Amino acid sequence: MKTRLTFNIKLIRSIITQYRQSHNRPQNDRSIIDEALNLFAPKQAPKNTSNYKPSILSSVAYGPVSEQYQTKITREPQDVDAFKVRTDFSTGRLVNFLDVVSLPRDMLDLNNKILKSTDSEFRQIIGEIRDQEQLVYIFKFLYLQDKLNLSKLTTIVLNKNLRNLSLLPFDLKHPEDSMLNWPALDYTKLRVTLLRKFQTMHKPLHIVKNLEQSFDHDYLPSMRSKELPQFYERTIWKYYFEYVSHMNKHKDESYFIHELNDLYHSFTIWESSKLKSLPISTEILKVHKSMNRLQQLFFKICSQESVNRLINSQLQKNKYSDLLNVLKKISINYKFYSFGELEDTSIETRATYYMVIDSLEKLLVHKIVPFAKGEDVSELVSELNEIKKIITKFEASDDIHENNWDDKLVLLSSFLK
Repeated sequence: MKTRLTFNIKLIRSIITQYRQSHNRPQNDRSIIDEALNLFAPKQAPKNTSNYKPSILSSVAYGPVSEQYQTKITREPQDVDAFKVRTDFSTGRLVNFLDVVSLPRDMLDLNNKILKSTDSEFRQIIGEIRDQEQLVYIFKFLYLQDKLNLSKLTTIVLNKNLRNLSLLPFDLKHPEDSMLNWPALDYTKLRVTLLRKFQTMHKPLHIVKNLEQSFDHDYLPSMRSKELPQFYERTIWKYYFEYVSHMNKHKDESYFIHELNDLYHSFTIWESSKLKSLPISTEILKVHKSMNRLQQLFFKICSQESVNRLINSQLQKNKYSDLLNVLKKISINYKFYSFGELEDTSIETRATYYMVIDSLEKLLVHKIVPFAKGEDVSELVSELNEIKKIITKFEASDDIHENNWDDKLVLLSSFLK
């Protein structure tokens, strides 16, 4: 079987080479492959007809033999292009098939390992690959095996060693044409993933084009309906406000906070921001007056002048702000947008509140107060103290640093693990 397969591959390549030489055809003319494939098209088998025996009954019922014969011929379907359509469909996959079966033995062993791997094992395998050609072969192999799901595709595409996306067997900008049969939302997620890839490839024009083509009719409706996970929504906002928003100045962060008017989206917009923490926080406090006191305190901290000076100072030095990163982690990890009433007595909710208050207290004491250098941040500390009393039902005389607070924190936080 292997010998016959190798012979057929060599035969196809030989035919293509001879055809190019005899017709002076360009190397990239894919119609050559179509014509080579047509050599393997099955010949139309002659019809086996039984010896005709005249029948008086048939002649009376259906007419003369010549009319019966002519009617059958004219009614027979003329499917002339059927094989050609199937050939066109399989051309791309045949090219990929020829590449895959020509792989060295060690690559074939790797492919078998990949098929049996879990998602975490697959990410580890791809993360260790430094050769672009090897990444492309794995991509083609999974595509031919119909094992190329969104997770595996994303893992391969985001590998920094994959620098030329045109080597892949289909155009990632138009994934619907790939016949992957994914859910519609997965194609949207792929387009969002390409924003990250284009940034690592230093192709800002590709990012702008992606957003211009997909934001209004695809991304925004998916975000509005909350179909997209928050991770993808944060990615869209990040690149939109960085690359496109300045071209539509009226459609900035403030515009979408008012337009969507949903705390879920407002938190996501803030989490995706980098340079506008103060104005976004101030706008959210104006629009969402129904937030609970803990949510309000969070944005009061974010809109504090001393906090923003520290963030801007860190960004200027390192293009990275440790303080802003801590604030974002608190918001994302504890799903700040989902908080309800502070008086909620469920153990899980109270445990979350304890963890959040502890994180904010450490942030104020260790990062903000030392930098403020005497500036008035006592109002923030006092507000945190009041919230803590509401949640723990402390008496007014209890202090914020009492030991029983630490005991409650350890006990309740265990429910989140």
